[in-house]
Amino acid sequence: MIRFSIATLAAALSPALSATAMTHPAAHSTTTEVQIAIDAQGTIDEITPKLRGRLGLFDDLSHFRRARIFDGEDGNYVLETEFLRDGALARRRSALAPAGLDAFRLDLDGRLERSGLSLFGTQEGRGRLVFNHSVLALGFYGWALPAAANIDDPTGATVTYLLTSAAGIYLPFALTDTRTVSVAHRVLNEYGATRGIGYGVLLHDLLLEHEGSFESGVGFAMGASVAGAWLGYRGGGWLDQDAGRATLIGVLGDYGLAYGLGAAYVGGLYDDERSSRRPADALALAGGIGGLAAGRWLGERRDHSHGDALLMRSAGVLGAQLALPLAEALGNVEDDPKLVVGMAMGGSAGGLLWADGALEGRHLTEGESLLISAAQLAGSLVALGITRLIDSDTDNVLLHLSGQAAGATLGFGWAFRQFGKD
Repeated sequence: MIRFSIATLAAALSPALSATAMTHPAAHSTTTEVQIAIDAQGTIDEITPKLRGRLGLFDDLSHFRRARIFDGEDGNYVLETEFLRDGALARRRSALAPAGLDAFRLDLDGRLERSGLSLFGTQEGRGRLVFNHSVLALGFYGWALPAAANIDDPTGATVTYLLTSAAGIYLPFALTDTRTVSVAHRVLNEYGATRGIGYGVLLHDLLLEHEGSFESGVGFAMGASVAGAWLGYRGGGWLDQDAGRATLIGVLGDYGLAYGLGAAYVGGLYDDERSSRRPADALALAGGIGGLAAGRWLGERRDHSHGDALLMRSAGVLGAQLALPLAEALGNVEDDPKLVVGMAMGGSAGGLLWADGALEGRHLTEGESLLISAAQLAGSLVALGITRLIDSDTDNVLLHLSGQAAGATLGFGWAFRQFGKD
C-alpha cells in the first residue's frame, strides 16, 4: 500500500503551484489608474517644481519633483507626489474623494489667479520654437531692421543688429514661459515666420511695384514675418494642437505658393521685366493662400499624423523627379525651362495625390518620415553616381535624369515598405 501524507503531497505540488502563481497573478490584487488633469479646465497635466514654487504648494516636501492626480476604478482619486529622500526617489500617495478633488482644484485656481499665471498645458514644442526664432533673429531680423531703417553708420548698424538679434531670441523665450506650446503651435509659428518673408516680398511688389525701394521691401518682409509668426502660433490653438493638421497645412501651403509662382512663370507673366509684375504676384499669393486652405480642408477629412504630412512633402518632390525624364524626352530641359516647370508641377501634384491615398490608415512618426526622405535622397545620389560612371563622355541628360528618378523611387519605396506598414 502506498502511503503519503498531506505534507508529502504539498511538497510534490509546490513547484506547479508556484509556476501557476507566477503566470496567473491574482486578478483581485490588480488596479488600474488613469492620469487626469490637475486643474478643472484640463490644461495642466502635472505640478512641476517651477510651478510649485510660484504657487506655494507642497511646502512640506523638500527636493520636490512633481505632483499628479490619477482616477481610480472605485470612483475616488489619488494625489501622487514625487520627491527625493536621501538621494532616492520617493512617492507619497493620498486618497481624494470627489469632493476632495474639487476642493484641491478650487484652491489651485485661486493660487493661479493670485499669482497672475495663465493656465497652460504641454510645452513640447517650446524648445524648438525658441531655437528657430534664435536662428531667424541672427540670420534675418538682425540685419533686416537696420537695412529697413537705412542705418548707414557701421557702428549704429552693428549695435542695431546685436540688439535686434538679442530681442529676437529673448522675446519668444519670455512670451512662451507660461503658455501652451504644442508641436502644432511650433510648426505653424515656424511656417508663418519663415514663409512670411516671401509673402512680404510679394505683397510689397504687388502694392508698390516699381515705386518701392530695397528698404521698403525688407520692411515688408520683416513685418510679414513677425505677423506670420503670431498668426501661426494662434493657428496652432485654433487647430486644437493637432500636429498632423498643422504640418499638412504648412506642406500644402508651400506647394500652393510654388504652384502659383510656377503658373505665373509658365504663363509668361515674368517674361517682360518692364511690364507690370502685379498679375504674377497676385497669382503667387493666391496659390499660397489656396494651398493653406487646401491643407486645412484635407486635414479635416483625413487623419494625418505629423510624420504623414512630412512624407507628403517628400512624395511631391519624388513626383517632380519622375516628371523630369519625361520632360527631357518630350523636349529639352535646357532649351525649354517652361516645359520643365510645368511637368514638375504636374508630377509633384501626382505625388501628393498618391501619398494621400497610400497613407490612409497609417500613422508615421516624424523620425520614420525623415528616414524615408533620407533613403529617397540617398537613392537619388547613388543612381546619379552610377549613371555618371556609365556615361562620363557624352553627358546624356536623359540617362542621368532617368537614373536619379529610378534611384529616388527605389530608396523611397524600400524605406516606405519598412516604416509605412499598417
